[in-house]
Amino acid sequence: MKFFPYDSYTIKTKLTPDEITQRLEENTEPKKIFRFNFFSNSLTKPYEGEINEDTFDIKRIISGRDSFLPRIKGKISKLTIDTEVHIIMRMALYTYIVWLIINGTLLYALFIVTNSMLLQRKFNASVLILFAMTVIVYLFAFLSFKYESSQSKKFLDDLLMNS
Repeated sequence: MKFFPYDSYTIKTKLTPDEITQRLEENTEPKKIFRFNFFSNSLTKPYEGEINEDTFDIKRIISGRDSFLPRIKGKISKLTIDTEVHIIMRMALYTYIVWLIINGTLLYALFIVTNSMLLQRKFNASVLILFAMTVIVYLFAFLSFKYESSQSKKFLDDLLMNS
């Protein structure tokens, strides 16, 4: 089981690298610094990012913000018969850092309170609160990432497997 919001997998397809690149380009806009599509559902393409000859770095275009939106990096490799696309999905680096700092702080506080409780041999309700907060923060990030990555995975599978 994976404990971090990260996904890595490979798609094998009969498409040529040029066909894969073309399909990705048809569904990807150039990356914009500011994107104002809060009230618009008429997006021209579902993804934004860069597509090179044998690599791509994209993310799904959504209305609003989502720090857990996966950044999708891929490498296209031609095999003898098939083409292989290795895909890595991960959160943005700053999101990982903030998530790890928050969880680390909560775990440290949980350790301190639990240790104090064991030394005093007296129950302290803050242990339950800290444990619940740690689990909630962890699951919120993990499940948000998994939801977004599953949507992108389905899109990429449909895009690259349908000939």
